[in-house]
Amino acid sequence: MKKSETRIYASKKNAFYGVFFQFLTLVMSFIVRSVFIKNLGNEFLGLDSLFKNLLNLMSFTELGIGVAISSSLYEPLARHDTELINSLIHLLKVFYKWIIGIIILAGIIMTIVLPHLINGAMPDGARFAFCLYFLNSAATYMLVVNRTLLIADQKGYINSINQFIFLLLQQIIQIALLVGGLNYIIYLSVQLIATILSNISLGIRSRKLYPYLREKKSVSKIPTKVVKRLRENVIGMISSKFGGIVLNSTDNLVLSLFVNLATVGNYANYTTVINGLTTLVNTAISGITASIGNLGTEENYQKEKRIFFQLYWGNAVLLMNLSFGLYFFFDDFIKLWVGSQYQLTELTTIAIIFLFFKTN
Repeated sequence: MKKSETRIYASKKNAFYGVFFQFLTLVMSFIVRSVFIKNLGNEFLGLDSLFKNLLNLMSFTELGIGVAISSSLYEPLARHDTELINSLIHLLKVFYKWIIGIIILAGIIMTIVLPHLINGAMPDGARFAFCLYFLNSAATYMLVVNRTLLIADQKGYINSINQFIFLLLQQIIQIALLVGGLNYIIYLSVQLIATILSNISLGIRSRKLYPYLREKKSVSKIPTKVVKRLRENVIGMISSKFGGIVLNSTDNLVLSLFVNLATVGNYANYTTVINGLTTLVNTAISGITASIGNLGTEENYQKEKRIFFQLYWGNAVLLMNLSFGLYFFFDDFIKLWVGSQYQLTELTTIAIIFLFFKTN
């Protein structure tokens, strides 16, 4: 099989598995949220959404450096340069150890100031719940290098399958526990355990696929050319990351500060749909990203440019159709899903749809 045919096959496989499992995950998330609202109420839903916003703000510590390093893996993977792969993976591991430490420190600080971020009384156990939340975020970084390597090597479908299995088990257990009358703390504990087990499982699979990762030998110095490219990518990712966080990760925090947690919960129902659609689109795109990176190793600029613009316009047309669909059916879906009492005004709905189109 030719290299281009292999690349196309990998793109289709990664995109299919990614979108298929992400769609099933999205369906399950709607079921979990419905049970969540029924058993814990809109206030805890608002608290959960506030926590997600705070973690998104904390993710600024990552600065997109991980993405920049992973993009540097395309060429050595295509050339089977295990020495450079090991050097980049070592750099990624060191970087994420720092990130874990920073997230834990920032999480402790935010736990202390949490009551000042909520307009009104803070629900019981909110501080401990947030501790579980940011520990879950830290746990996702523990073995993220394995996930990064698989995706860069056009084997993202393995990550998709692994994530789906553990997330499905997590959601089924969470639904059972919520129906059984257990509280928000238990709900988050299950999430943390599932994340840790998922990472361990993916780590075992990665070491089987890449046995050279287990070799204990001195790490060679990264070539100057690669370092220069890393530096350029990091600078670009930092500006993009900062803009995205300011634009997309402060809405629930502002609502919590100036309105109340119940309103945050109502708004979160809409953003759950928006985030689900965004994730589906991004999953399809990320399924072929590694193949585009692999294409770059051929140094055929015209071919890269042509494929980039094909994907760009295809993405624009898809988003336009999704936005029109949301305009006509969004409110009806919310009413059918959680009830008319959770609907927002038409103007607010239009603003949410506009932001979805603009930011994607």
